[in-house]
Amino acid sequence: MTVEDDVPVGLPVYEKGSRADHHDILTMMINKNHQHKGLGSAAFRELLDDLSVLPQCNRITLNLAEGNERAEAFYRGFGFAPTNEWF
Repeated sequence: MTVEDDVPVGLPVYEKGSRADHHDILTMMINKNHQHKGLGSAAFRELLDDLSVLPQCNRITLNLAEGNERAEAFYRGFGFAPTNEWF
């Protein structure tokens, strides 16, 4: 959960992936009144760090709505790239 001034303002949601060696990030939400402050980036980095140390997490996947260029740029900034794979 992302917190600013002791108030919850965001939430990442993930689950164990359909394959044994990966996890799926389902969504990353930051309250619209708290966006553009770096909170989403900090929360996403923390989520990636947390997932990367799990014993059976060799791959992290996420889904993105086609045409959501802003989200695509955000995820690309963390090294994600489209694969057009569906599991």
